Amino acid sequence: MEQYSILDLALEVYIPGATGYGCPEGRCVYTVTNGQALLVEAKVKRSRGNDAEPKVNKKRLQRVAMCFAADHPEVEAISFDVLEVIVGSEATLTFNAAKAAFTWER
Repeated sequence: MEQYSILDLALEVYIPGATGYGCPEGRCVYTVTNGQALLVEAKVKRSRGNDAEPKVNKKRLQRVAMCFAADHPEVEAISFDVLEVIVGSEATLTFNAAKAAFTWER
């Protein structure tokens, strides 16, 4: 029997068939369709009562996106989403997403 983390399952629902990518600046998963790349950074945290939008470090997302663009010259545009899975009381899960937290075009 295979085991999956909450994060793996959340990513499979959010971005099916994604491929992992990593560089010195960070890690994410991605898909590319017609020269358009969707990158997704995901994280899990415990609920602390204030489940607001995910915190986004745009400069770090930009650095990861530029590494990705350098490694994938066929990509014409990048959209970077941030997915946050919040584990609440009684094993409830809440998903927050910052869609297009960073975008880029050649």
